[in-house]
Amino acid sequence: MLERVKIRFMKVLFVNNFFTSYGGAEIIMSKEAEMLKRNGHEVFFFATDKKPYLVEAYEYAKYFPKNIDYRAASRFEQLVNIFKIFTNSEAANNLDKMLSDVNPDLIHIHNVYYHLTASVLKAIYNRKIPVVMTLHDTRIFCPSGTISRRSESYCKDGLCLDENLLHYLINKCKSGNLSESVVRTAESLFNKAMGFYNNINAFITPSKALYDLAVESGIKKNKINHINNFLSDSFFANEAVYDDKGYFLYVGRLAKEKGVDHLLEAMAKLPDVKLKIAGTGSYEEELKNRAKNLRLTNVEFLGHKEENELVELYKGCIATILPSNCFEVFGLTLLESFTFGKPVIASRIGGIPEIVEDGICGITINPGDVSHLASSIRKLNDDKQLVYKLGFNGKQKAEKLYNEEHHYIKLIELYKSLIIT
Repeated sequence: MLERVKIRFMKVLFVNNFFTSYGGAEIIMSKEAEMLKRNGHEVFFFATDKKPYLVEAYEYAKYFPKNIDYRAASRFEQLVNIFKIFTNSEAANNLDKMLSDVNPDLIHIHNVYYHLTASVLKAIYNRKIPVVMTLHDTRIFCPSGTISRRSESYCKDGLCLDENLLHYLINKCKSGNLSESVVRTAESLFNKAMGFYNNINAFITPSKALYDLAVESGIKKNKINHINNFLSDSFFANEAVYDDKGYFLYVGRLAKEKGVDHLLEAMAKLPDVKLKIAGTGSYEEELKNRAKNLRLTNVEFLGHKEENELVELYKGCIATILPSNCFEVFGLTLLESFTFGKPVIASRIGGIPEIVEDGICGITINPGDVSHLASSIRKLNDDKQLVYKLGFNGKQKAEKLYNEEHHYIKLIELYKSLIIT
């Protein structure tokens, strides 16, 4: 057991676009908050008013600014609110009021792009409160946050890391859409020009790959802290299930950059192998149409699943698959899979190879390599002994490296260093 850092109890304010179950950033934020509270610290939240909240009738929701769903908004509403993408004065003013009320010792930023916007940082800087920011994606370096061209292929050259965003416009990197690419580029340039991120005291990168990317982009090394994401202790209570019900499993958002279209193409080569897809997203209908066009009878779209339903899906699968085309910062589903003794087939990209060691606890493939993906699925489908070995190793690794204790100690050490200085 690692020795806990001795520190007085703190008041920590988490700032994030959403205070609801939305994505990976929200999962990590809520788990960190629960962990801190169990260790005696006070935790507060500031977000937009998108519901349902993680805490029903949350006392400080009175400070939450209005959330604008830009995807669902009409063209007129989008035009009227276009400047709120760059600077959200309601959010900044409300946060300033909440800071007077709560008076936190430290502020932990998660995702603020596009909704709260980076303009909320000014209210924090004016009060000289220490601020930490977790990088959940690559948005500071790439306007889309995926380091991919048109959301289709990985931008292995990192063309925008030198801050020349002309590449982003030329390639129409936001889903191949020029207008959306222009907006994302303008937002990124505005944030850089305003210097919103210059006074952040410390950045957290969940993977070494993202740490290296942050250094390459020009962030000073002494500001970057590599702290892995983690699973709550309750996950490690899961018993390994080495039997299966004869299917592979994808869990996650259905977005173009996730490479699920390549997974469908691989399944077309494996008519006797079953795949279940759990998740929803902007690319869902296109993927369903793609499956229909490929005449796939071995693929089932399950839609959104709650945690208890996912537990049963993990238990029954042979292995999970993450075929991303984008820079995956970490990948919590990889750890979740391991806790059930299930190996992973995943793209050799971003932080994935740090978690999924090829031939040790899974199989890694080059992004977009449909043939290798199909052969890897076939390999695990036909070799139960290999599945057991890889799954066993994955569970051992997850329990050793990605537990709550490790995360808490590293996080609290960072908090302590900022408060003392």
